[in-house]
Amino acid sequence: MDDNYLLRREIVKAFFSAEGGKDLIPEEGMYRARTMAEIDRGTSGPRERKGHRSRVVIVALFVALLFAASLSLLVGPWSNVLPAPAPAGISYTSHVNISINGNAQFDNSLYPNNGVVSGNGTVSNPYIIEGWNISAAGAHGIRIQNTNAYFIVRDCYVHSGGTLYNGIYLFRSANGTLTNNNCSNNKYGINLELLKGDTLTNNTCSSNTQYGIRLYGSERNTLSGNNCSSNVLHGISVRTTSNNNTLSGNNCSSNGDLGIYLGTSSRNIVSNNTCSSNTQYGIRLYTSGINTLSNNTCSSNGIHGIYLDSSTGNTVSNNTCSNDLYGIYLLASGSNRISRNQVYNSTSYGIDIFSGFNNRIWNNTFYHNNGSGDAYDQAKNQAHDSGGINWWNSTNGYGNYWADWTIPDVAYRFEIVDLPYNITGTAGAKDYYPLTSPKVGAPPIPEFSEIVIPIVGLMMIALILGRARKKPLC
Repeated sequence: MDDNYLLRREIVKAFFSAEGGKDLIPEEGMYRARTMAEIDRGTSGPRERKGHRSRVVIVALFVALLFAASLSLLVGPWSNVLPAPAPAGISYTSHVNISINGNAQFDNSLYPNNGVVSGNGTVSNPYIIEGWNISAAGAHGIRIQNTNAYFIVRDCYVHSGGTLYNGIYLFRSANGTLTNNNCSNNKYGINLELLKGDTLTNNTCSSNTQYGIRLYGSERNTLSGNNCSSNVLHGISVRTTSNNNTLSGNNCSSNGDLGIYLGTSSRNIVSNNTCSSNTQYGIRLYTSGINTLSNNTCSSNGIHGIYLDSSTGNTVSNNTCSNDLYGIYLLASGSNRISRNQVYNSTSYGIDIFSGFNNRIWNNTFYHNNGSGDAYDQAKNQAHDSGGINWWNSTNGYGNYWADWTIPDVAYRFEIVDLPYNITGTAGAKDYYPLTSPKVGAPPIPEFSEIVIPIVGLMMIALILGRARKKPLC
């Protein structure tokens, strides 16, 4: 029996109590007959009426309080949880630059300036480097190379590397974890080269002169929950055969060039990231294939929300691209699968295939792109295709939802518009099976358990006060 059920029950009981407590209380399954005195009573004296009015006011206040309390359940239109409290501040200790080359140099009895405070390098007891305030003005702040011992760098503030030095630099170093570090105002906040199996979580890499985080030739690394914003170029840059990495839940916004970049890299998973308000692109892939981009938010970017450049075989699904110049843009890119995305309020086209072929686009939601409204205007088509043969529907006959093209659906009533949607461009493409309503990706409706209490509360207040007005007070 959940809390919402109990609260609804108390509301119902309070309502029936206002009428003398003699009516049916559904939750208890009990019928209570009104007394003969109540049935026979045609009028009441002033004292009884005054008591009745008092009960009405008390119950109305009670229901109003329940209604106000229930609003705390509605944290946001699509959220059931309260926001987490801000993390406590960290007290840093000044330290010289740290440089470790090989497992042996983790031994702080031999290398007292290596910043290691505990651990022996095993998976169950990794070396720990933590709590340091390090200036990278004259050298990389923390450099670890040619190691495979397990280690953790956490709660460090590494800064002031300018245009020459990195905050944290890992080279040919496996089994490392970087967490909760602040690496700002460096060349790269964190630079990873030729790594395998490292983890970066909850680091702040902002205001760096090039990239927040850079991966070069690195595989099977996990980057999650990092804040890579306000860098001069990229938030996160994945380059040169950096394959099989996972980028999830990172904030890569307000960067001078773009949020997340994949260059010549394959089989990466890029999911649940926020890449908004970047000067050019939210996410850009260049000569990169077989990557998965899903559930990312790419909004208010200067040019493209998602940009596939000379990239093939990628899956782009369940992303939101809004208020960009172009929502999704393809240049010389083919055999990509683009589905279940929400693309809206693009200044130009919601999706533009400038060049490329054998791309399949289906079950996406397009509305108010290229100046379009709810009524169709040929001069304001929401999509453009000047590539080769591309498919604007699924293999089983479902197209996309275009907010300006939802009727008629008379012929077979399969929730598919009877007439195709014309795609602007030299390819002469059409969406032959446009949908009458969006099938996926629409903003979720709050569950009944979240909205029932406010609705019931308002109904009870209106009903009780209405009944009170009908009865004279004297």
